[in-house]
Amino acid sequence: MDIARPSYDFHRHKEIVATALPCKCPRREVRHKVDKRGRIRLRAQCPDCGRRWGSELPYSVLNGVPPESVPPWNDEAEQRFRAVFGPINAAVTNQLNQGRSIEWWRRYGQYLTSPEWQALRRRVIEAAGGVCVYCEVRPAVQAHHETYDRVGHELLDDLSAVCIECHEGLHLFSWWHRGLAPR
Repeated sequence: MDIARPSYDFHRHKEIVATALPCKCPRREVRHKVDKRGRIRLRAQCPDCGRRWGSELPYSVLNGVPPESVPPWNDEAEQRFRAVFGPINAAVTNQLNQGRSIEWWRRYGQYLTSPEWQALRRRVIEAAGGVCVYCEVRPAVQAHHETYDRVGHELLDDLSAVCIECHEGLHLFSWWHRGLAPR
C-alpha cells in the first residue's frame, strides 16, 4: 500500500501568495547594488513595492550604459516588502502543510486497518517472541514504527514489538521532545 506523504503544491503556494500580496508588480526596473567587495551587482526590483525579481543580471542588459547610471537598489522598500511577504508566505506554507499532514494521517489510518499491516504486525510480534522489546516484561500487542521513511513498504527492522504502555510512552516522549506534549 502506498501512503507516501503528499507532495507540496508549490504552484498553489505561489498562486495564493500572489493573490494575497497588495502589489502585483506590473513594473520591474533594473537597479544596481554594491556588494561587500565593492562590486556593482544588477537586479530587477519592483519600484512600487520593493520586491526583488529573479537572480543577478548581466551587464549586457544595459546595452553599454554604465551600471552606476541605473537607479540604486531601494533597501528600505525591499525591507517593507519582506515585512509583508514573510508572514503571508509563512501562513500559506502552514496552511498547505497542514492539509498535507491531514491527508497523510488519513492514509496512515487506513493502512493500519489493512490486512497487509495486520500480517506485518503479527510477524514483528512473533519475531520478538511475543514480548515487548522495551520493558521485556509485558506482552507485545502492537508494532511501533521506529521510522516512517518506508511506511507501507516497511522492513522488519523499521518496526518494534511493544506493549501498550511502552508504545504510549514512546510517542509521548517523541511529542515532548518536539515540544508538542499536552500541557
